[in-house]
Amino acid sequence: MLRVAGDSPPITAVNAALAAALEAVVGLVSPPGDTLEDPGAVAARVAVEAAIQAVVDEDSGEVNPRARVAVLQIPVLLNRRSLAVEHLLFEDNGTADGGAGTSRFTLHDLETGVSPDMDATLDAATRAKLSALPGMTAAPAEWYPSRPGIVLVYRDAHGAEIRRVVPWREVLPLLPQDSPLRAVADSVY
Repeated sequence: MLRVAGDSPPITAVNAALAAALEAVVGLVSPPGDTLEDPGAVAARVAVEAAIQAVVDEDSGEVNPRARVAVLQIPVLLNRRSLAVEHLLFEDNGTADGGAGTSRFTLHDLETGVSPDMDATLDAATRAKLSALPGMTAAPAEWYPSRPGIVLVYRDAHGAEIRRVVPWREVLPLLPQDSPLRAVADSVY
């Protein structure tokens, strides 16, 4: 489980949010106090529940010892002010069919402890400017920050995802002066 160092109230709130996100992936609800006081216990419960889900077939109830579930929290950006995290769940059913993976991203303000909606921090005007950059073929469906810049996720007519990283040096001139993304970019570019 990802945990930010420190015991200030904002950092405690960020760690609680990360623990809650980890639990939500496998459908757990933490007992009061555990998320804040013992993130190790949260990670242990998630590991046990993920293992249980991995080996039990939902339809037949049979145990499949070759199945695996990976629940990961991957920091994709960290600076003095902001943390962006990928929450990845991969389920390998242990058969020739393989498995399936899903991921989502969260953004955390280390000074305030809040987790703003990333799409809300990228206003419509900035989205339009990003879409107009050379090589862009569609409006961004979603985005998330990474160390090199902003990663835009597109969907073509067939539904396939196409990702492109726009470097921070290209993003910053497009942002309004009061954009919260300027804090995200701090220490990156």
